[in-house]
Amino acid sequence: MAELLKVEGLRTSFQTEDGPVHAVNGIDLCLNEGETLGLVGESGCGKSVTALSIMRLIAEPPGKVEARELSLSGKDLLGMPKREMRFIRGREVSMIFQEPMTSLDPVFSVGAQVTETIRLHQNVGKKEAEELAAEMLAKVGIPSPEKCLTDYPHQLSGGMRQRVMIAMALSCQPRLLIADEPTTALDVTIQAQILELIDELREELNMALIMITHDLGVIANTVDQVAVMYCGKIVEQADVYTLFENLMHPYTKGLMASLPKLHTETERLFTIPGTIPDPLHMPFGCNFHPRCPDALEICLQREPRPVEISPGHVVSCWKVSDML
Repeated sequence: MAELLKVEGLRTSFQTEDGPVHAVNGIDLCLNEGETLGLVGESGCGKSVTALSIMRLIAEPPGKVEARELSLSGKDLLGMPKREMRFIRGREVSMIFQEPMTSLDPVFSVGAQVTETIRLHQNVGKKEAEELAAEMLAKVGIPSPEKCLTDYPHQLSGGMRQRVMIAMALSCQPRLLIADEPTTALDVTIQAQILELIDELREELNMALIMITHDLGVIANTVDQVAVMYCGKIVEQADVYTLFENLMHPYTKGLMASLPKLHTETERLFTIPGTIPDPLHMPFGCNFHPRCPDALEICLQREPRPVEISPGHVVSCWKVSDML
């Protein structure tokens, strides 16, 4: 498969009154055409900022995005003029945002918003754009798509709004889709439907997918590759089968242990102790050591380097390095 997205040394910071905050601190990603990647981690670990950096949606200032390489099909996204980047978004790379009610404009109808995306990237008239919009709404499972075109976002349920967002993102058949927590605030049944819909459309359109979530259960059934993020860095990365068979980083193990289990309903749900550190006052050494049950003396002093423990399975942990 041909390489689609290449990210090397991505760093995104925000200037504040108290100093710079490094939301993404040197990550590497590679995604081939048709491949799926899961970005996993707690809220605040840098997953969404990574996606917005790839999309060039970080406001500069106060934000600043740097990378040794950030390219899509060989095109330099960082060096690309803003006007050209606007045409790349939607046509070659699209994003489903976390909360559809804040992403959809409340004063415009669904039809106006979906057709705007189509007319911006395809050379079609208003009537043809409306027909294409109705086809796309039908494809994402919205009943009576022609009527839905005249509805406003507040008239739709949360699941229907999310389907509209998916229709907008896929209306121009992009080569890469970024889904940022697409099932947040939806009930379990609707979550399953949305995830199944995304997977079906991805296969039908042969798209690459980046799925952003905090739920390893979602990742297990959705992606080929997994990258676990903590404090703006990738701490473990592997294909999905290798990762679940051989969890190595203490943070990944903590995320897995935090998943509810049906056969232990009487036991207290496991939680990772502590919270993500203040980005203005990061701990010395490994950022995870204040919360880590396996912390060594060296973890308090030096930041671990990524180590490949098996083909494609990379972990940044001093304890794992000592085991090799």
